[in-house]
Amino acid sequence: MPTRIRLPIVIGEAVRAKVAARNIYEDHIEEIVRESCHRTHVRRAREGGLLLLGRDRGGRYLLVALYPSHDYPGQHVLATAREATENERRLYGRHVGRTS
Repeated sequence: MPTRIRLPIVIGEAVRAKVAARNIYEDHIEEIVRESCHRTHVRRAREGGLLLLGRDRGGRYLLVALYPSHDYPGQHVLATAREATENERRLYGRHVGRTS
């Protein structure tokens, strides 16, 4: 059963600035989250967190790390987002059945 992640994701100002410095913005993150039921590879992380590997519309491979929000029940908080490593790209390629 796919993991349900409700939008919008809670993003603190410090994290927003950190990922924006990597040219990753809220719409990129939401793309990956929206696809989490279909073409995003989801892994469990510590403390109930989730690691999502996916591609944005521009073709970039991104890793998005989310944790359950304590302040907003049922929602997730963005821990970080970055471009995926080469190994993570291969993992994503195996998950969706192709590499590119």
